[in-house]
Amino acid sequence: MNPMILTVVIAASAFILSIFAANWLNLRGNDRLFERFDKHNDRLFEQLSQHNDRLFEQFNQHNDRLLEQLNQQNDRLFERLDKQLAAQFGEVRAEFAAVRAEVTTRLTA
Repeated sequence: MNPMILTVVIAASAFILSIFAANWLNLRGNDRLFERFDKHNDRLFEQLSQHNDRLFEQFNQHNDRLLEQLNQQNDRLFERLDKQLAAQFGEVRAEFAAVRAEVTTRLTA
């Protein structure tokens, strides 16, 4: 066999093998990078989830405080309204009682 052809075949084979080896090493490196990326994303997602949980908890506490204040204010307003209505209807009842008494005395007299 011609030494020139043999040299070219060996060089071409070595070149092809080196390309496959480099490709294989590159794939392994990419796999490691993807694994690191996945772990990093998992950590970020966990941190985001914890942060969201804290925000929802703060929101719920704030919302509960506001609802409690609203309920207290409503209670105070209804108490005032009840007192005002009781006072007004008390006056009306007193007037009706006076009219009833007057009518009763006129009818009996």
